[in-house]
Amino acid sequence: MDCYALELPFAVFERMVRQAKHEGAREAVGLLGGELRDGRAVARQAVALKSLGGTRFFLADPYSQFLGERFVQQQGQEIIGVYHSHPGGAATLSQLDRALAAPGTCAHLILAPDDVAPGTWLVRGWVHSTKGMRQVPIDITQAGGAFQCAPAPPRL
Repeated sequence: MDCYALELPFAVFERMVRQAKHEGAREAVGLLGGELRDGRAVARQAVALKSLGGTRFFLADPYSQFLGERFVQQQGQEIIGVYHSHPGGAATLSQLDRALAAPGTCAHLILAPDDVAPGTWLVRGWVHSTKGMRQVPIDITQAGGAFQCAPAPPRL
């Protein structure tokens, strides 16, 4: 996927964080539906998936993933990203995340609680490039404008 930036509406980011908080110590997982315009992925919705994983990894339930993908397509959108949480870690890709990330498919986002500002959450995203995984800037959009989230990650 030729993605150079990701636009993430605050309401979508908020839904992702609510799901991660609901999962607690378990890793949450989901899909981002939206569109790709001129190298910019624009998220329209977060679709929560059932995770069969635990506290150290996520594993999307295959049937839940099938239903999520079908739902996104029925909305006339494409899957522009997958996300999961690191409830006890950092908003960075783990070795396992890097190994399992499918090349050229979509952005891979990680949510994690911020150690520096308790009660807030960080999100960072990556896409595949010819040199491996490359971090992409994320713009969290709000009513009346957007704010740039690179290099500093967004917080909630």
